[in-house]
Amino acid sequence: MIRLSGFRPFYILTSYFFRNHNNKSKHTNIEMRKYPILLGFTGSFGSGCTETIQIIKEHYNEKVIDFSLSKELTEIIKKTKWEESIAKASPEEKRHLKQQAGNHIRKTYGREKLASQVFDKIKANEAQLDGKEFILVDSIRNIGEIDFFRNNFLTYIWAIYANENVRAERMLPLYGYKLNLFKEDDERDHLEGNAYGQQVDTCVDDADILIKNERSIKESVNQRNIYFEESIKPHLELISDPKSRVPDMREIYMTMAYAAASQSRCLQRKVGALITTEDFEVVSVGHNDVPKNLESCIERDGGCARDIQKTNLINTFIYCPKCGVALNEDKICNNCGLSVDKEYFKSKNLGACRALHAEESAIVEAAKSGIRLKNGIIFTTTFPCNMCANKIANVGVKKVIYVEPYPEVEAIKILKKNNVEIELFEGIKSRAFFSLFKRIEEINRLCKRNGGM
Repeated sequence: MIRLSGFRPFYILTSYFFRNHNNKSKHTNIEMRKYPILLGFTGSFGSGCTETIQIIKEHYNEKVIDFSLSKELTEIIKKTKWEESIAKASPEEKRHLKQQAGNHIRKTYGREKLASQVFDKIKANEAQLDGKEFILVDSIRNIGEIDFFRNNFLTYIWAIYANENVRAERMLPLYGYKLNLFKEDDERDHLEGNAYGQQVDTCVDDADILIKNERSIKESVNQRNIYFEESIKPHLELISDPKSRVPDMREIYMTMAYAAASQSRCLQRKVGALITTEDFEVVSVGHNDVPKNLESCIERDGGCARDIQKTNLINTFIYCPKCGVALNEDKICNNCGLSVDKEYFKSKNLGACRALHAEESAIVEAAKSGIRLKNGIIFTTTFPCNMCANKIANVGVKKVIYVEPYPEVEAIKILKKNNVEIELFEGIKSRAFFSLFKRIEEINRLCKRNGGM
């Protein structure tokens, strides 16, 4: 067993536990405890949230009650000017208009508006909850909705993932098989910069449980049953009884990666990575941050170096490159609508980043100790960028297990070209790890057996 000096996996895990778990949780509120556990579902459209809820209802029958934020939105729309526009729209245009209406309603009445409507319906008829074990809520699209549910219920958010090709195949009939219309709506589902918009990426990132659903669960009864038995049932049983199972090594090591991420000083995103041997023995850990002995961006520049460089470059544009009209203060052309930011600065500008990425840091730490990473496995909280993919492939790592389910296309090509297996993490994410796995002595035992203290 290889150990790094000063690195003890169980210490990292338990220290993360005490930092996060000792904070008073709103879930201890007595008022909250009178309601069944709420399971909220989020994911890009076509990922199968609605179908997942239907499958749970088929197996749990009278033990669940379900609501849909999409249906709540439809009810509100009926009382607004949006109803007529949506009624007249073609089938493929309806979703776009409904997205716009949802953004407007959240901005007008608050981001939690749709979630609060569900809460009002529950409070108005609490007798409907008799004998219920779970409240199921579909179509969560904004982080404000998640925050509201967590403030009022014992809540676990489920993120359901399917890749774009699978989702397109499922949804294209609704778009008259026009792929461009599907992609436009899909892109609007990920308007992370709009506080009142569709923030699917942020919701998925903040979820407690991540499940991949790329089976033909609508068409095949067999696939439907497998999906329930393998991907849904174990999590429902764990939520009902937190002592029903111990975490598997993927769940433990990904939580460690998140623990490492908490050390990052990055203003954009805190990322952690952990590398093991092919036998799941921990050999290295890393997080994204500037190199040793350098000031962080906030200390040196007062903000993110990438953002500062991008802003300075955008400010060099005085006139619209397309029509020549003077740009407004937001660097948007009032004449043709061109946005300098969206048109010319679509990339993440990683070249201006001062930090070592988490994957790089973990690889460097292993190299400093003379550890070979051939056939190793890297657990990373965010899918590797192109540069990190190059390094991962070059050192001989054979598998990448990642959480953020929106990988970069070029990085995928790099890894596949070098026969690096890519695996989306599935299971209990770090946010819910210690509330669902309460037997810390079992974690201790597992860590000792699989490369711990």
